[in-house]
Parts: sequence; structure tokens; C-alpha cells
Amino acid sequence: MGWLAALVLFALCGTQLCGAHRAIDLYTVPLSQLLEPTQDVREKVLKAVSEVGLFMVSLADDESQGLQATLDGFASCLSSSDKEGKVEDDMNGAVRSVELDDGTRKHSVATATNHSVSQSFPEELVSRSQCSQFVDASRGFRATVDRTGRAFSSVLDKLTASTSPPSEESTTNDAGEYDSFSDTVSTAESLEHFHLFTRPRIAWDRSQPTLHMHSDVGMFIIMTPAKYFHLNRTFSAHESGFSSPGVHGGGFYLELPSGEIVEPRFGSSREKERSLLVMGGEGARNWIRRPQKVPVYAPGHEVVLPDLDNLARVWYGRMYFPARSAQLIDTSATGGKPQTFGEFRTQTYNAFKDGRPEAALALGCHPKRRQLSDEQSCSGDQIYCWMSCQPVVREEGDDCDTSEALCRDPVGALWPYDFTTSDGTITHCQDCLAKCPVPTKSNLSNQTYELCNTQFQATVMWMTGFQTIKDHTQPCVALLFEDWKLDTKVKFAFASLGTAVVGMLVEWLVHFRRQLHSRFKRFDVRWKQMVYSGSMLAIYCTQVTLGYMLMLIAMTYEVELFIMVVVGLTVGHGLFNLKAPILESAEACCMGLDANEESDPSSSDCPKEGS
Repeated sequence: MGWLAALVLFALCGTQLCGAHRAIDLYTVPLSQLLEPTQDVREKVLKAVSEVGLFMVSLADDESQGLQATLDGFASCLSSSDKEGKVEDDMNGAVRSVELDDGTRKHSVATATNHSVSQSFPEELVSRSQCSQFVDASRGFRATVDRTGRAFSSVLDKLTASTSPPSEESTTNDAGEYDSFSDTVSTAESLEHFHLFTRPRIAWDRSQPTLHMHSDVGMFIIMTPAKYFHLNRTFSAHESGFSSPGVHGGGFYLELPSGEIVEPRFGSSREKERSLLVMGGEGARNWIRRPQKVPVYAPGHEVVLPDLDNLARVWYGRMYFPARSAQLIDTSATGGKPQTFGEFRTQTYNAFKDGRPEAALALGCHPKRRQLSDEQSCSGDQIYCWMSCQPVVREEGDDCDTSEALCRDPVGALWPYDFTTSDGTITHCQDCLAKCPVPTKSNLSNQTYELCNTQFQATVMWMTGFQTIKDHTQPCVALLFEDWKLDTKVKFAFASLGTAVVGMLVEWLVHFRRQLHSRFKRFDVRWKQMVYSGSMLAIYCTQVTLGYMLMLIAMTYEVELFIMVVVGLTVGHGLFNLKAPILESAEACCMGLDANEESDPSSSDCPKEGS
């Protein structure tokens, strides 16, 4: 019956909104070539992003398997465990649902990557047993998307580098410097959304597209071709008999620079299942200052879905934003007034929150038809909260108008104000809901933190280099274990002192092993020799364990903790091992024998170089 369903859907899509648009082939480049591009690859990418604004990146077998496992897992994750053919549309706030203009319901799970650190999914989703495949597979998949984004940003830097005199359109920022796509991708924020679309046939408004024609304000977006599933207990894509309704892109349409609407071809089912799409956004040309003109075209695009009765459409996208400090290049839309991307996003948020989405379209964007994302205008008893329109949740005793509602977490912190770092990056609030103001707290936007921003997920390693505790808006550091979050000055002081003590203890163990070895290395009685050997191994195991703990602490890239690692080892060495023979290795795990003993293989428990 799959072929019959495909035929019916094709017939429906071939009428009215889908129309008879010309189909175009997309340039496809393997990810391996995008990571190490030749001049020919760069030129073809340039042609694709300037003339179409979209190209495909083919993945290796293991990468494409991760992509499909993630999409399959997401569909299974959102399937109702007790109602066949139903979708979980809340999951205690982990899933956000909104009804679009054509009657389609969009169920979304949002996360982000900030400063190259991938944020986790909501705990309600992670703890759900049928979401385990999705959570596990998404780690490798999101890493593949990250490599693709870094590779493309490097190509953009090369294409717009100053290999010739700067173009007439070239400008620098206030510091007299050019921006870098690669640096922006590494340090700025990017939003990630997993969407599942469903629509009861009775609710289908054929006069409306599912997502209206729009372009994105990010620098670019990396997304998957949509995948379709039958709404059954397993959400199996393989049982549907076809990969997507329609012939080419499953209802996805682009507007070329000439104004022509076309339907991109994504290739065969196999090609589509092993590919990512890279599409240009307004931010590349509006906010990134380069020596040469940025060639990225931001295509208008819309989605027109056919009959989704008993079907679900799954899609993923990661939008890369400019840095909050990026300056608007063409200020004609703001009357010549300078504006940063952070200011633009704040104004856009306020416009959506106040029910004036049309006011956001003119703020630093092309005035024709630009939107912040694919979120639709909020109406009725809804406000814009955590990147979606949410109905206001009123608890017992709450009595506020929709205009008074705030996007806040359970303790009253406001999004985005209390979730903005010192450099202006808006991080995410997984448990924020649209609620009435907390009676005892009128506004927490001026909230200060003792040591670090406890609203964020703690990090075990700074991915962008060394950081210090002076910035209280940054996430807290988790020392070795998730529960050891250094969120107060007392905890941080004890952690620093403990790190130094561990460093000294490692050096003392080196000294103790040396002393024990020199005094008791020979025994005539066999059982005494066994006790000695066991003791030496136990001490060595302790030394190695503590040594690697120090290494992990240093790898947090927290300046103060790194200094305490060095201080502890140095003080300990001065107290216990300063007069000991100098060995070639300074590793804490393998010191403790003098030069004479080291020459005796039978008496050394450290591996030698080359062994």
C-alpha cells in the first residue's frame, strides 16, 4: 500500500500550493573534501552559495548511520507509549507544540551549542526510556554537524580573504578589524531544533503553506532533508514504503535571486539519507565584515506539506548566529543608527513577546519578508518564550493578562535576561514556561551570582581556552563529577586547596615509594616479598589515580585550578623530592626511583621509553 499512499500524496502535492515548480539539482560535496577543500571545491561551493544559496554535503557510512539513527530515535522518542499513532506534545515542558497556519502541529525539542559546548536535552526527555536511542545517537550526529559547520566557515573565510585589495563594500568593525566566520562559529551561539510535524486531515487548510516564505537571520543553517514516518507504535520509516511525499524535496521550495520559485532535488533515497543541507542566511552578509564581499545568498524558502494523515515529518536544523557584538553593516533600515546583533535579537524578542512580530521583520533585515526563524506569530493566550509560542500557564491564584506574562523558570529567573552571558550570548532555559510573574519577585533581571551563573548547565571543560572566575555570568565548573559543582566561593576555595594538597600528596607518594623501595627491596622470606610487592603496587596505583585526577582538573581550563595543580606539585617536589636524582620524565605517575635503581629493570615498576 506504500506505493498507493505515495501516488495519492503526489497527486495532492501536484495541485494548488505545490504548483508545477521547476526542479533543480544541488551541488554535492563529500564532507571529507569540505574539510580539506581544493581550489575546485571552493569555487563550486562559491557558485552554489551565491547562485542558489543551498548545497548538499554527503557523509561517510558511519556518519549517515548516525544521522538516520538520530531521526528515527527522535520519532520514537515522541511517540506516545500508551496511544498508538499519537505524539507526546508536552513531556513536562520538554516538547513545545504550536499549531501552524495550515493546521499542522509542530512538536519541537530545542537545544543549543554555546562557545563550542553542546548543551544537553531537557531532563524529562533524557530520562525517558524510549528516548535513549535518540539521546545516544544525537551525540555523534551533532558532532558531525559541528564539523560540517566549521569546515564551511573555513571555506567562507578563504573565499573572502584579502588576497587582493579589499572590495569597495569592505568595512571593518570599531576595532579596525575584520570578522572571522571560523571564530564566530567557535565562540557564538547556534540554535538546534528537532521538529516533528503532524496534521489531522480534518484540520488541513489547503489555502495556506505550512511554513510561509521566509529567510533566516543566522549566518547559515545546517539541516537534514525531511524524513517521513508512519504514525504507528514503532514510528518505522521503513514501513512507509517511500521516503517522502512528492518527487524531489518533499514540499520544500526555494526562491532564487531571480525571483523564480524552484524545488531542489535531494537525489535518490540513499543519497538523501546520507546527506546534510547547508543553506545561507541573512547574517552572513548583514553582520560579518570581510575584506571581500560575502557571496552568501540567503534564499527565501517555504514548506508546503501534503496530506499528513497517519504520517509524521521529522526534520533537524542548526542555525549559526553572528556574535552578539557583531555590528550591522547596512544601517539604512535603522535610520543610520549603529546596531549590534545582540540588540537586534533583544528587540526581536520584545516584538514577539508583545504580540508585534511584524515589527521584528524590519530590524536589521531585508525589509521584504524576513523572519527570525520559522516560528509563527503568537496569538491568543500565547507569548514568545524559549524560541516558540507558548500558552500562558496559570496556576491557582494567578490572575494576569497575557501581556503581563513572563518567560521564566521555576525559581523566577527571566528568559532571556537572566540567561545572557557577559559577552551577550543568550543561553537556553530548558524548563522555562510562559507564566504570570512571581508575586515575591517582581524582576530578577538584575540578579547577581556569587561565583558563576547557576542557571546554566555546569561544564567540565572550557572548549575555548582558559577562563577565570572573574566572569560571574559564565556557567559553573563541575570538578571531576557532575555533582561537584563549584557554585560558591567556599566550594571553589576548598576545591583549590584540595587540588594543591593532592599535588603535594602525589609528590609525597613518589618520595615514599623511593624510601620503601630502598629499604625493603630484598626479602629472603617469600611471603614478605609478596607483601612488599602488593604494597608497592597499591601505592603506585594510588599515585597514578591521583596523578590523572590532577590532569583532568588541569584540563578544565579553569585558570585558578590549573595554577593550584602546578603549585601543589611544585611545593610537594620542593618538600620531598628536590634532592632526588633528576629523571627525564616529570610525569607524576612514573617518578620515584633513583638513577641506580632505574638502571635495574627488575627493581623498576615504571615503563621505560621504547618498551
